[in-house]
Amino acid sequence: MNCVQQELSLEFAEDKNSDGEIVYSAFIRDNQISIDCKNIGSENMGNARFPSMRWDVWSCTLKSKHGTCNIPFRMGQGHGGNPPPVADVLDCLRMDYQTAQDCESTEDFIREFGEDDYEQAEEMLKACEESGRKLLALLGENELDTLMYAVEQL
Repeated sequence: MNCVQQELSLEFAEDKNSDGEIVYSAFIRDNQISIDCKNIGSENMGNARFPSMRWDVWSCTLKSKHGTCNIPFRMGQGHGGNPPPVADVLDCLRMDYQTAQDCESTEDFIREFGEDDYEQAEEMLKACEESGRKLLALLGENELDTLMYAVEQL
């Protein structure tokens, strides 16, 4: 093996974790994904167990070599006002999309997540389906499949 081939092999090895999955940094690099986030305030988490906890709310624009999508993104205030990393936003969208794929109906969603309010469960499932449409617009079909089935989960 010549020197160039060795360098390429090392670079490829660093793009995978010990389980052979593509690491997020490589997926983001290869798809030229960038993120622009604007903090648009905070809101109550709406959780009866933790009534004083609040979310930071961000308006995020993700751009890739395939497309663009805009999403609201919420995360706890423990991040000190720092914007969400692109890998975190992608992984949340991926999990939402996976939920929409796994739950063929609102009833499935209720069984899976224990949500007892039918209307709220229906709204949440529709939001997960919308995440899938946004991921498809951002990545295209082939790269969406790669994200779903070959990239590490955070």
